[in-house]
Amino acid sequence: MTLDDLNAIAPIVTAVVIAATAIAALIQLRHMRAANHISAMWSVHEMFSDAEYATARRFLRTHLVRLTADPTFKLFLTKEIQGHPPADPPEEYVTAVNAATLVANTHEVIGNMVIQGLIKREIMLRGYAWVIDGTWRMLEEYIRIARAAERGDGLFEDFEYMTVCARTWIRRHPVSYPMGYGRILPSFEHDSGQSRTPAG
Repeated sequence: MTLDDLNAIAPIVTAVVIAATAIAALIQLRHMRAANHISAMWSVHEMFSDAEYATARRFLRTHLVRLTADPTFKLFLTKEIQGHPPADPPEEYVTAVNAATLVANTHEVIGNMVIQGLIKREIMLRGYAWVIDGTWRMLEEYIRIARAAERGDGLFEDFEYMTVCARTWIRRHPVSYPMGYGRILPSFEHDSGQSRTPAG
């Protein structure tokens, strides 16, 4: 092989090496992104599995509807939000605010992670759309009172965004089970003659 032949081949070899390097880098980047998504989703799982979070949700499911209908609690929450908490409030009121703050902030953080691209929105919604929607419904009146006290709608807006996304996803996917696959157990409709409604 002559020097001219080598000079002719060299650019082709260089291009092949550059292309191979670029492909390897893209593959590595894809693996890194997948690992980051897995790590982020595991963080979400840990947030929802946290004992303090579970205790807060349990308290809110049991007490929040009654409290948000109570004018005295509404006044307490309004003053709390405005930075003028009353002295010696009932312990139940303080527990409710702490529980609502913990649960709503958890969903706010998750919404921010989705907005920033740390978690793929579709993956998050497939696993947790009903949880997000149900949690917003549980806290909606509380958030309404808190926003009125703040005179703005910025409080928990990432949580609100995720709820809008979740409701859209649920409308499009009323059943999350993959299409075209058989079921092990008979459907609820066949068992009782009633239609199945996704959990809120």
